[in-house]
Amino acid sequence: MSSGKPLHAMSDPTAWSMSDAARALKARQLSADELLQSCLQRIAQWQPQINAFVALEAAPEARMTTRAAQTPDSGANDQPLRGIPLAHKDM
Repeated sequence: MSSGKPLHAMSDPTAWSMSDAARALKARQLSADELLQSCLQRIAQWQPQINAFVALEAAPEARMTTRAAQTPDSGANDQPLRGIPLAHKDM
């Protein structure tokens, strides 16, 4: 982890860098669903104050995390963002 602390020392995965979250997913220290749920909780906490999201589609994202967890890892680093939740900014 870039902070030098072990992943379990920082209990909130939404505070981790994307690289740290990806490493935790690959090492199975965290599931994609756990990461998604943490992100959704953070969004629910802050959305009323900052109104950052026009639409939130958690159900399709949840299906994708389930599929990612069930798909065997090839061992190659060909999917470095596998299991990482993504938000798109409208332009």
